[in-house]
Amino acid sequence: MDYFASFAQLTDPRVQGRCLHQLLDMLGLLLCGTLAGCDDLPEIRDYGRALLDFLRSELGLAFANGIPSEDTLERLLKRLDPKELE
Repeated sequence: MDYFASFAQLTDPRVQGRCLHQLLDMLGLLLCGTLAGCDDLPEIRDYGRALLDFLRSELGLAFANGIPSEDTLERLLKRLDPKELE
């Protein structure tokens, strides 16, 4: 089952060719961390590190370069178009 299929429609606001992490992985991590009760980006990062195997095996996220830092997650959140997320 593709839990994050709706994210595929979103425009990636990042500079292409300079990204280490897939957009789908980062959005999936943000959603799962938020649903798990994480209060801030460092907690979401720690959540991702603790459950990396689960995120890969059960949710199908790749995280080829590991879990992104809280700074990377924050830069993405600042660039996302809120209207697209509606």
